[in-house]
Amino acid sequence: MRDEAIDDIVQEVLLSVTGALGRFRRGARRGSFRGWLRRITENKIRDHFRRCQHQPNAPGGSANIAQQLNIPAEHISNDPSSISLTHSSSDVMAALDSIRETISEQTWRAFVLVTFRDFSPTEAATELNITSNAVRLANGRVRHRLRDLLPDVPR
Repeated sequence: MRDEAIDDIVQEVLLSVTGALGRFRRGARRGSFRGWLRRITENKIRDHFRRCQHQPNAPGGSANIAQQLNIPAEHISNDPSSISLTHSSSDVMAALDSIRETISEQTWRAFVLVTFRDFSPTEAATELNITSNAVRLANGRVRHRLRDLLPDVPR
């Protein structure tokens, strides 16, 4: 299990415990606090795996970012000794973070849906309750700003 999944499960357990703590009653038929906590934890782990069964595995990493943004893979490098004009995934992520700070949440969500979640502009428009043309413009706006921040990436 990935560390992020474990952190999520721990958080869900803590939320569940804090919400139900007032209803906990210790007794011979009900068991101990540890047993109660264990049942909650086991249920949250089961819930996690049930959710995972219904969700496709999303590709990640700098190679996926490059592919989604139509940046040739040779322009995304994690090798700090690389002499050519390349960008590490941290450069791309830093650029995306700075772009996100300057645009509306709706523009960012349109970009993410189309670029990273493989929504068509029409599907993203339906999800965001805007026109598909607005989705295309938003996506283009973010991509244009990314290329402005990383000028040696081919257009």
